[in-house]
Amino acid sequence: MARRGRRPPYSVSTANGTAAPGADDDASGVAAVSEMLRVILVSSFRPKRTLQFVA
Repeated sequence: MARRGRRPPYSVSTANGTAAPGADDDASGVAAVSEMLRVILVSSFRPKRTLQFVA
């Protein structure tokens, strides 16, 4: 638990100064999934089964 006045090192601050732990993780995860989809589309890869991307 963080001490009063100090945020844990993993938290991200929002515009109004509140902590948003995990926001950076969520954004980087969505970016990674989006990049995988982009690479697959550009390479014309055709899977044998349907792929579903969820972020």
